[in-house]
Amino acid sequence: MPKGNPRARAMKAWDDGLDSLNQAAAAYVKKTAKVSHQFSEENSRGSVATTGQAADMTIEDGLSHIDQQLDRLAALERELHNARVGLQALRNTSKLLCPVRRLPPEILSYIITLGTEADRVAREEREEALEDEEDDVSLDEYGNERFHKEPPYFASLFSHVCRQWRVMALDASNLWTTIDFSEGPPYERAEDWVKRSGNCELNVSFDVGHDRALLSDPVNLETALRIVDPHADRIASLYARTSTVSDLLHIITHFTNTEKPMPLRSLGLVAEDSEGYLMEPSDLATKGKLLRDIMNGVVEVELERVSLPWNSPTFHGLRTLRLSTITHEGKNMPTPQQIYSIMKECPELVDLEIDCLEIAFPDTDNVSEKMYPPIPLDRLTSLSLRQLDLQSANFLFTFMSCPNLSRLFFAEWELYWPGSSPEIKPYLSRFFSRIEPASLQKIRFDEASYGPSDYILMLSHAPFLRDLYFNGCDGVTDTFLAWLKGTEAPACPSLDALKLNSCSQFSGRALKQVVTARQESKNPLKSIWVKFCAVDRDERGWFEERVPEVTWGMDSDDEDEDDDEDDEEAGMTDVTGTTDLETDDFAEMQEEW
Repeated sequence: MPKGNPRARAMKAWDDGLDSLNQAAAAYVKKTAKVSHQFSEENSRGSVATTGQAADMTIEDGLSHIDQQLDRLAALERELHNARVGLQALRNTSKLLCPVRRLPPEILSYIITLGTEADRVAREEREEALEDEEDDVSLDEYGNERFHKEPPYFASLFSHVCRQWRVMALDASNLWTTIDFSEGPPYERAEDWVKRSGNCELNVSFDVGHDRALLSDPVNLETALRIVDPHADRIASLYARTSTVSDLLHIITHFTNTEKPMPLRSLGLVAEDSEGYLMEPSDLATKGKLLRDIMNGVVEVELERVSLPWNSPTFHGLRTLRLSTITHEGKNMPTPQQIYSIMKECPELVDLEIDCLEIAFPDTDNVSEKMYPPIPLDRLTSLSLRQLDLQSANFLFTFMSCPNLSRLFFAEWELYWPGSSPEIKPYLSRFFSRIEPASLQKIRFDEASYGPSDYILMLSHAPFLRDLYFNGCDGVTDTFLAWLKGTEAPACPSLDALKLNSCSQFSGRALKQVVTARQESKNPLKSIWVKFCAVDRDERGWFEERVPEVTWGMDSDDEDEDDDEDDEEAGMTDVTGTTDLETDDFAEMQEEW
């Protein structure tokens, strides 16, 4: 064998040793059997020597000798076991034959592209899951949410596969563009990622939501700012969540005072503990350039407890706008005309979220289409309205025209208040009538104080609806579910998924009838999600046999099973007084609208 083949020589020697071990083991087994036979019961009755023979080994001496040799055998077995484990580990963990070492560069680049996109999708799905499961988002002992924004981890995982992948990951600057300061000082990870990002645009996040001690200390904040300060001209996305508005202004001012302006396209500003203007309207004369530098080119804006001057050119050409918790306590409420002007300046708006926004209506202001003609928001596909007062809701529904709306979210506001004038029903009906029936795919109602007829009206405008979610809605009664069967009138014939969370005013029997009726009409439900609802354990098997995807949460009715039986004996009377799940004339309901 050639001298230049040490690996082959070692393998040949190992094979020879294994052959010798095999032969020795076979001989050892035979001799072991012979020893066992000599000490068997029939050969151990006596060991007295006859004439001319030496005295044989006694039983006691033989067993003692066996014990000694068994210890030697155990030590040998351990050595063999360790040798086998070492070889097995080499075989299991060796990267010599791993295909990832042989992938061409274009395939690795494609993996990087998929990984970064997967990171983005994972964050979006996580945020949506937290929104759907917001009742499960618990607080820690300091009152902060246990969940917080996490930086992408694909880059770190990719760079630890092997040396080749690490070299390529470090050369791929776009992997390291999300700079997150949630780790706490001295922010070594953020500093490393900035260096690795090369000349790529940066997504910078100053988030103190889960640990306010990280950036609330001025020293820590200055340390973080110094890391990204030389790269301000690469910041395309800036998200800042601090305790006060003054801290937010400090961050914004720091970056806008640099020689090169930020190429900012996304801006998120959240004040945890107070409301107020980031910049007072009276300061526009002296600080207007600062505001223009901030907002020039921005297409996505998120403001929570923070206001920019509403009559400034701040909101122009936006695609995403989220306004949250802007109330009279901060004395920074916009007027109806300012809100109307903002919407008029954003015809490209795709995503609009308004949460607890109070509008400063003059005493003489009457909401009408004559004063506020409809604004065509043809690109708007997602609309979320939370905690609106009646007058603000009326105002928005007066002028918003969203023909291509596909996702709608109503939360924590009422259709009408006793004694209120005017009522919202005509405005809401007009709003839904402007939506193309085929576009609306998903609706969620969250803690909404609506009645069955209110839901029926709104859903009648969504014949192509596929996903319907109710959370904490007492208006979801047997009467409403009877309409959803679709036997009296068309009721969301394209509906695939029905989600019910903390809705206690309907019975399991009513839900069964929905499933059965829609199956018979060839419009079956494909998914049912039930949590904290009055559905007995015994009924779950029935649903699982008839609906392809069934998800059950925790019970809310286990202690009230006797009450459910009483309901059945009483003819299943629901909260509306309807018996045997038969409803009032639905035509009369719609005529009422």
